[in-house]
Amino acid sequence: MPLEDTSVEWKQSDSPFVTVAHITVPAQDFDSPEQNLACDNMAFSPWHGIEAHRPVGGINRLRKAVYDAVSEYRHARNGAATP
Repeated sequence: MPLEDTSVEWKQSDSPFVTVAHITVPAQDFDSPEQNLACDNMAFSPWHGIEAHRPVGGINRLRKAVYDAVSEYRHARNGAATP
């Protein structure tokens, strides 16, 4: 599939959807000031995974820059170390 050309429509017949997992997260009581601060100081990015699972393509390279910038801003604002 053409990862770098976003104008090409991917046909379902050429690349069918494949379910690879189902994740269930139970409800949690998560509302103390300490827990909220810990959550604010975390950073998630699809690039935290192993190399083989990292996003590819030009759009995702742009997304990575945005994820990194937002994380740095949030951590600076909270006075936390950048991960």
